[in-house]
Amino acid sequence: MRWAAAALLLPALPAAAQEEPWHGVWAADPAWCAYADRIGSHDPAPVEFTAEAVRGLETACAVAEVAPDYENSFYVVTSVCTGEGTTWAQVDVLMLGEGEVMWRWTGTGEPVRLTRCAED
Repeated sequence: MRWAAAALLLPALPAAAQEEPWHGVWAADPAWCAYADRIGSHDPAPVEFTAEAVRGLETACAVAEVAPDYENSFYVVTSVCTGEGTTWAQVDVLMLGEGEVMWRWTGTGEPVRLTRCAED
């Protein structure tokens, strides 16, 4: 009984960051995965998605919010991006496909099919 009362007095510990299925390095052309170590400086190169950032060619984005829809396997990722002297808000809709496929839609045009790059 005393242990239960003591547990209530302990401060809550922060939750560990959970790996989401959209985290990782993804490429529109699987051959671009060869440049995964040069994201941001090589054209072409894949894009890296983490809980904190989205990194691509000459672009760095800080993730501000993630709205998951686990039932339908998609995520709306809102970021603040900088690149080439400009800052803008970006919204990515990331839709998981079969296997190691994810579709990325930025609000215009057609979604882009991405393939997950293998981890070294």
